[in-house]
Amino acid sequence: MRVVAGLIGAVLGTIIGVVIGLLAAIVTTHNDLFGIFFIGICTVPAGALPGSILGAVAGLRLLYVSGETKERRRIGPKQVLLVSTAVIGSAAIPMVVLVWIIRIGMTPPSDQSLLSNFDKHEATFNALIDMLETDRDFVTVGENWTDPEHPQTIGVSPARVTTYRLML
Repeated sequence: MRVVAGLIGAVLGTIIGVVIGLLAAIVTTHNDLFGIFFIGICTVPAGALPGSILGAVAGLRLLYVSGETKERRRIGPKQVLLVSTAVIGSAAIPMVVLVWIIRIGMTPPSDQSLLSNFDKHEATFNALIDMLETDRDFVTVGENWTDPEHPQTIGVSPARVTTYRLML
Protein backbone atom coordinates (compact mmCIF):
# COMPACT_ATOMS: atom_id res chain seq x y z
CA MET A 1 0.00 0.00 0.00
CA ARG A 2 2.92 2.35 0.72
CA VAL A 3 4.39 1.83 -2.74
CA VAL A 4 1.07 2.60 -4.45
CA ALA A 5 0.53 5.73 -2.33
CA GLY A 6 4.09 6.88 -3.03
CA LEU A 7 3.77 6.26 -6.78
CA ILE A 8 0.42 8.03 -7.08
CA GLY A 9 1.79 10.96 -5.10
CA ALA A 10 4.94 11.07 -7.23
CA VAL A 11 2.98 11.03 -10.50
CA LEU A 12 0.61 13.78 -9.36
CA GLY A 13 3.53 15.78 -7.96
CA THR A 14 5.39 15.44 -11.24
CA ILE A 15 2.36 16.70 -13.19
CA ILE A 16 2.01 19.68 -10.88
CA GLY A 17 5.76 20.36 -11.08
CA VAL A 18 5.70 20.27 -14.89
CA VAL A 19 2.75 22.65 -15.00
CA ILE A 20 4.46 25.03 -12.59
CA GLY A 21 7.65 24.83 -14.69
CA LEU A 22 5.64 25.71 -17.81
CA LEU A 23 3.96 28.58 -15.97
CA ALA A 24 7.39 29.89 -14.98
CA ALA A 25 8.56 29.67 -18.61
CA ILE A 26 5.44 31.46 -19.84
CA VAL A 27 5.73 34.26 -17.31
CA THR A 28 9.48 34.63 -17.93
CA THR A 29 9.14 34.85 -21.72
CA HIS A 30 5.90 36.86 -21.78
CA ASN A 31 4.17 34.03 -23.64
CA ASP A 32 6.63 33.87 -26.53
CA LEU A 33 6.18 30.34 -27.86
CA PHE A 34 9.78 30.00 -29.07
CA GLY A 35 11.12 31.30 -25.74
CA ILE A 36 8.79 29.03 -23.75
CA PHE A 37 10.38 26.03 -25.45
CA PHE A 38 13.94 26.99 -24.57
CA ILE A 39 13.25 28.29 -21.06
CA GLY A 40 10.98 25.27 -20.49
CA ILE A 41 13.95 22.95 -21.09
CA CYS A 42 15.28 24.21 -17.74
CA THR A 43 12.12 25.03 -15.80
CA VAL A 44 10.13 21.87 -16.52
CA PRO A 45 12.69 19.41 -15.09
CA ALA A 46 13.35 21.88 -12.26
CA GLY A 47 9.66 21.68 -11.40
CA ALA A 48 9.16 17.98 -12.10
CA LEU A 49 11.91 16.65 -9.85
CA PRO A 50 10.90 18.46 -6.64
CA GLY A 51 7.25 17.93 -7.57
CA SER A 52 7.71 14.17 -7.75
CA ILE A 53 9.61 14.05 -4.47
CA LEU A 54 7.08 16.25 -2.65
CA GLY A 55 4.21 14.29 -4.21
CA ALA A 56 5.62 10.98 -3.01
CA VAL A 57 6.10 12.41 0.48
CA ALA A 58 2.55 13.81 0.44
CA GLY A 59 1.16 10.44 -0.71
CA LEU A 60 2.96 8.60 2.07
CA ARG A 61 1.91 11.24 4.60
CA LEU A 62 -1.75 10.89 3.57
CA LEU A 63 -1.40 7.15 3.96
CA TYR A 64 0.01 7.64 7.46
CA VAL A 65 -2.76 10.12 8.40
CA SER A 66 -5.42 7.73 7.13
CA GLY A 67 -4.15 5.15 9.62
CA GLU A 68 -3.18 2.50 7.05
CA THR A 69 0.34 2.27 8.43
CA LYS A 70 -0.71 1.80 12.07
CA GLU A 71 -3.39 -0.81 11.70
CA ARG A 72 -5.76 -1.98 9.04
CA ARG A 73 -8.89 0.11 9.18
CA ARG A 74 -11.39 1.25 6.64
CA ILE A 75 -11.10 4.74 5.23
CA GLY A 76 -14.41 6.52 5.58
CA PRO A 77 -16.24 8.30 2.73
CA LYS A 78 -15.42 11.71 4.20
CA GLN A 79 -11.71 10.94 4.16
CA VAL A 80 -11.89 9.65 0.59
CA LEU A 81 -13.75 12.80 -0.49
CA LEU A 82 -11.29 15.07 1.31
CA VAL A 83 -8.21 13.39 -0.12
CA SER A 84 -9.71 13.18 -3.63
CA THR A 85 -10.66 16.85 -3.57
CA ALA A 86 -7.19 17.85 -2.37
CA VAL A 87 -5.42 15.77 -5.01
CA ILE A 88 -7.65 16.79 -7.91
CA GLY A 89 -7.66 20.43 -6.85
CA SER A 90 -3.91 20.60 -6.46
CA ALA A 91 -3.46 19.16 -9.96
CA ALA A 92 -6.32 21.06 -11.63
CA ILE A 93 -5.68 24.58 -10.38
CA PRO A 94 -2.19 24.99 -11.94
CA MET A 95 -3.44 23.43 -15.20
CA VAL A 96 -6.39 25.84 -15.40
CA VAL A 97 -4.06 28.78 -14.72
CA LEU A 98 -1.68 27.53 -17.43
CA VAL A 99 -4.46 27.25 -20.03
CA TRP A 100 -5.80 30.67 -19.04
CA ILE A 101 -2.38 32.36 -19.41
CA ILE A 102 -1.75 30.70 -22.77
CA ARG A 103 -5.23 31.67 -23.99
CA ILE A 104 -4.77 35.32 -23.04
CA GLY A 105 -1.28 35.57 -24.52
CA MET A 106 -2.08 33.80 -27.76
CA THR A 107 -5.08 35.97 -28.66
CA PRO A 108 -4.30 37.73 -31.95
CA PRO A 109 -4.78 41.49 -32.26
CA SER A 110 -8.11 42.73 -33.53
CA ASP A 111 -8.60 43.86 -37.11
CA GLN A 112 -9.21 47.39 -35.86
CA SER A 113 -5.89 47.53 -34.00
CA LEU A 114 -4.06 46.19 -37.08
CA LEU A 115 -5.72 48.77 -39.34
CA SER A 116 -4.94 51.53 -36.84
CA ASN A 117 -1.29 50.45 -36.72
CA PHE A 118 -1.13 50.43 -40.52
CA ASP A 119 -2.67 53.91 -40.75
CA LYS A 120 -0.18 55.23 -38.19
CA HIS A 121 2.86 53.75 -40.00
CA GLU A 122 1.75 53.68 -43.64
CA ALA A 123 4.53 56.03 -44.80
CA THR A 124 7.19 53.82 -43.17
CA PHE A 125 5.69 50.68 -44.73
CA ASN A 126 5.70 52.29 -48.18
CA ALA A 127 9.30 53.47 -47.74
CA LEU A 128 10.33 49.94 -46.74
CA ILE A 129 8.65 48.52 -49.84
CA ASP A 130 10.54 51.02 -52.03
CA MET A 131 13.84 50.15 -50.33
CA LEU A 132 13.24 46.41 -50.72
CA GLU A 133 12.40 46.82 -54.41
CA THR A 134 15.73 48.61 -54.85
CA ASP A 135 17.69 46.05 -52.81
CA ARG A 136 16.24 42.89 -54.36
CA ASP A 137 19.07 40.60 -53.19
CA PHE A 138 18.85 41.78 -49.57
CA VAL A 139 16.94 38.95 -47.87
CA THR A 140 16.52 40.00 -44.23
CA VAL A 141 17.88 42.13 -41.43
CA GLY A 142 17.90 41.45 -37.69
CA GLU A 143 19.10 43.46 -34.71
CA ASN A 144 22.71 42.36 -35.18
CA TRP A 145 22.76 40.19 -38.29
CA THR A 146 21.80 40.29 -41.97
CA ASP A 147 21.25 37.89 -44.84
CA PRO A 148 23.53 37.99 -46.77
CA GLU A 149 26.05 38.27 -43.95
CA HIS A 150 28.02 41.02 -45.72
CA PRO A 151 25.42 43.26 -47.43
CA GLN A 152 28.17 45.43 -48.98
CA THR A 153 28.76 42.57 -51.45
CA ILE A 154 25.33 43.23 -52.99
CA GLY A 155 25.62 47.04 -52.82
CA VAL A 156 23.80 47.70 -49.52
CA SER A 157 25.81 50.13 -47.37
CA PRO A 158 26.08 49.91 -43.57
CA ALA A 159 24.16 53.20 -43.33
CA ARG A 160 21.31 51.68 -45.34
CA VAL A 161 21.28 48.60 -43.05
CA THR A 162 21.03 50.99 -40.08
CA THR A 163 18.09 52.71 -41.81
CA TYR A 164 16.36 49.33 -42.28
CA ARG A 165 16.86 48.54 -38.60
CA LEU A 166 15.47 51.90 -37.48
CA MET A 167 12.41 51.56 -39.72
CA LEU A 168 11.71 48.01 -38.62
